[in-house]
Amino acid sequence: AASKAYDGGTHSNGGFIEFFKMVEGNLPHNYVLECTRLDKGFFGQDNFEYFEERTLSYVCKAPMRGGLKKVVKYLHEENLWEELDDYTSVAELTIPLPNWSKARRFVFICQKEDPKTKQLYLSHPEFYSHQAIVTNIEANEMDPEEIWHFYNKRGTCELLINELKEGFAADEASQKTFDKNEAYMLIKSISYNLMLWFKEVTMPKECKSYRATTIRRKI
Repeated sequence: AASKAYDGGTHSNGGFIEFFKMVEGNLPHNYVLECTRLDKGFFGQDNFEYFEERTLSYVCKAPMRGGLKKVVKYLHEENLWEELDDYTSVAELTIPLPNWSKARRFVFICQKEDPKTKQLYLSHPEFYSHQAIVTNIEANEMDPEEIWHFYNKRGTCELLINELKEGFAADEASQKTFDKNEAYMLIKSISYNLMLWFKEVTMPKECKSYRATTIRRKI
């Protein structure tokens, strides 16, 4: 795990490129970085331009603000959706947002039921669930459905985030000064890395996927 502390006034997108470079620098030398998946907290043209200059692929969830809501309304008015099944449709447009230097490819997903509860939404576009993803991956490499599923693989990161929170209290900042909290965070990062090493070196194969709370309970 790589970590860096920021003060409470820093947005998730603040200093992102600097952090990305630090994380990339920690990768083993035989790793080749090809693509990154980003949630909507990192949606921003500066980030996309950085990846484009590096010729790195990216898929990023877009916040459904006013401009994209109008695009979704247009997609419904013009019936531009492609149905994947009875409850899910996809569409794509290459469009610029205000103040952007160029148009970018957007993939839109419309769902008529809650993916977790399978509860149907009210039968009207205003009540459906909509998502938007921006990417520089060409359509001939991945179609809209493939982009959607590719982005959803980012869910693995959420499991790792939960492990850091539940297993190592990474979201806790109980010290009274920034320096103490940063040192506290680094100790947790070292602990996390030691736990990964411990699982890999000492535990049988069927136990290597155990989370920290399970290891503490069983061992």
